Amino acid sequence: MSFAHFKDIASIFQALVTSLALILGGIWTYQLFIRRRQPLPRAKIEHQVTSREASANARLLSINVVVSNTSDVLLALTVGNIDVHQVFPPGGDFQYKLNDPQAEKCQRVNLMDWPALFPYAEIHPKTHTVEIEPGESEQFFYALLVRGEVKTIYIKSYFRNTAKRRKDLGWGAETFHDVLPSSATSAGNAGSSPTSGP
Repeated sequence: MSFAHFKDIASIFQALVTSLALILGGIWTYQLFIRRRQPLPRAKIEHQVTSREASANARLLSINVVVSNTSDVLLALTVGNIDVHQVFPPGGDFQYKLNDPQAEKCQRVNLMDWPALFPYAEIHPKTHTVEIEPGESEQFFYALLVRGEVKTIYIKSYFRNTAKRRKDLGWGAETFHDVLPSSATSAGNAGSSPTSGP
């Protein structure tokens, strides 16, 4: 076998190896970035609530909505909502359900029209977009003064996923908290899977 012949065989072998590497790289990219949706941001939302007695008939609530970036890409937030509702004492639809003698033994109540205490929209222009690096978190803090009669609150928060420009998808959390003087509670709902907006 001449050197030129050997060189031709080596070139063909090298071309086959390169082609195989490209094919395997394409499969790996598809599995990692497309099928597992790695290029898209993921988030986890937690509600942290602290209650303090401000007077004989009022309590001071501090509410932290903590958004954590659990993905490998930058998480940008431009639009969000937080809604605080009164659960106990009951009112509206919930009060009607409690007093209904024909009510079922077990029924879903988290879709009730709870009396609103604090509706707020977080809207950030493009020049002031909240950006969260992978592994980092951002806190949205709210201080509320509520009547002493309020015993339990329901918190719903939602942040839009800006990576899904054509769909109203994002991350949300819904939690109940007992309002007690000088107490602190923490609860959250993982929002790694996109949900539709409120």
